[in-house]
Amino acid sequence: MRKAISLLLCLVLIGLTAGCMAQDAPASASASAEPSASAEPTPTATPSTQDASLDLISDVLLQSEAFSIRLLQNGVAADTSGNTVFSPLGVSAALAALYLGSAGETAEELRALAGFTAEAEDVLSALASFSSDATGTQLVISDRYSLSDSYVQALSAAGMRCVSASLGSADGTGQLNAAAALYSHAFADAFETTTPSESLLVLTGSAPSLAFDTPFPVLERFQGLFESPDGLVPCDFLYSEGDLPYYEDERVQICAVPMDGGQTELLLILPKGDSMSDTLELLGQYGGDWIGADDLQAYPVRLTLPALSLTQNASLLENLLSMGLSLPFNQTAADFSPMLAESFPLSLSGFYTLTELNISETGINHDGQAPQEANFNSSEAGADMLLDRPFLLALRSKSSGAPLLLAWINTPNSAL
Repeated sequence: MRKAISLLLCLVLIGLTAGCMAQDAPASASASAEPSASAEPTPTATPSTQDASLDLISDVLLQSEAFSIRLLQNGVAADTSGNTVFSPLGVSAALAALYLGSAGETAEELRALAGFTAEAEDVLSALASFSSDATGTQLVISDRYSLSDSYVQALSAAGMRCVSASLGSADGTGQLNAAAALYSHAFADAFETTTPSESLLVLTGSAPSLAFDTPFPVLERFQGLFESPDGLVPCDFLYSEGDLPYYEDERVQICAVPMDGGQTELLLILPKGDSMSDTLELLGQYGGDWIGADDLQAYPVRLTLPALSLTQNASLLENLLSMGLSLPFNQTAADFSPMLAESFPLSLSGFYTLTELNISETGINHDGQAPQEANFNSSEAGADMLLDRPFLLALRSKSSGAPLLLAWINTPNSAL
């Protein structure tokens, strides 16, 4: 793992926790957001302008999904026994922020990796339209450096918060951990704290808190075995049944579990590959279709899934390097001058994800009360979906279709 920061660190945290957007913005950002008394009314968008905006948002969402599938496939191939978990919107927003703050070949590499076809400002604007899906973005920079006003304004317009901190000190570590704790117990001080001074670090985080709309009765919980790549792992399983959105063919089983009053759904995707290589090939060919599936039909399903307890801080550095991103990590060649008020050597030293993912009868990272029992009417009709081996989990917004979280689960319990 690359060492973390001493003199400069940029932290991008994309979280799904409810209420994060209620945090106060810095005074300067708040002041800049206030309209002046002499400001002219905003012109009403014409249909062509609206269509262009919708096209941009659609394009950015498709680009984020395509990149996320490649990143997922890369992560699963690189770690065949651990879990791969990240927020697609979080990673895309982090890359867009870096893209905006870079120049020359560094910017081109970031653009090509993420698949962006629009200007960085437009990409950030499109991602900001999903602010209700990915609440809270923070950029924390060492107080030894200053961000350019234009960069701060652009990030602020996209809903990102810029904070100056005493990084490399005890106070700075405390500030960093306080930010990381919003999303995960994978505190940032797990990362080593010495690094070349001309460097920055990106962190994305997610910890959605959502309740199941479908009952998973407490009395239906049972102990069983999960077939992980390293062998059989004891774990608890949850059970529910009923008419759920469902699809099955010779390659996959997909079931959608409604959450949060139908505003969000948990997609459970079980590929039918006979080996990991088969599964990786299926992910590459059909992963985007599976995650974006909109043709699921209500069908009687008997659903059994493991109770998950995952806390993860994972480095994406090696993944990004293997996917072709190199210049941003090069201390002598990286060009991040557009984000700074004064030009200094600056390179990217790490890219981490912090994730908290606990699934119980009440939902995902959700404290509530689950029914003790339910009157299920089991019959031979319908489908059985038993998630007792590696599977793909996708959390997506019903309104936008945006994937909020992707996770390849190789083992149901981990703290990394």
